[in-house]
Amino acid sequence: MLKTSPVEVVRENDSSSPSNASRAAGGITLAGCSLTILAAFLPVVGKAAFGVSLTTAGLEYADVALTILAITSASIAGVVLIRRPATPVLAGVLLVFALMQLGLAIWAGVSIVHSISAVSADHVFFTAVGTGAYLGVLGSLVTLAAGALAWANRRHE
Repeated sequence: MLKTSPVEVVRENDSSSPSNASRAAGGITLAGCSLTILAAFLPVVGKAAFGVSLTTAGLEYADVALTILAITSASIAGVVLIRRPATPVLAGVLLVFALMQLGLAIWAGVSIVHSISAVSADHVFFTAVGTGAYLGVLGSLVTLAAGALAWANRRHE
């Protein structure tokens, strides 16, 4: 005689399955981090296309740090947040990384503006400043919004 084996049924309110808000926070984090990573490569593209880059030696390190933070946040969101609900620790880590990204992006943008103000204003290229700086800040703000969404919908343990 055959015996039936127990089948695990996952209910909609099961705490181990991710909610739509957690998946949305993961997707938004991935989008924001993608914008931030793209912004880090724009000075290289600008140098190749126009022969001029507004990035100084000190800002290159900020771009590397910004890219590392964005890749780390995207990895956390892609591996953990999309698969299961956010825990308070995970949401907190995402918020801290997003705040660090935002701070670095704002610092880099302000440094570029200060560099431009030190140079004479007759350079036409300087009117196009901001694509990378604005995109870096925008990506960081999107990542911060995703971290806030993960925090608001975190699973209480």
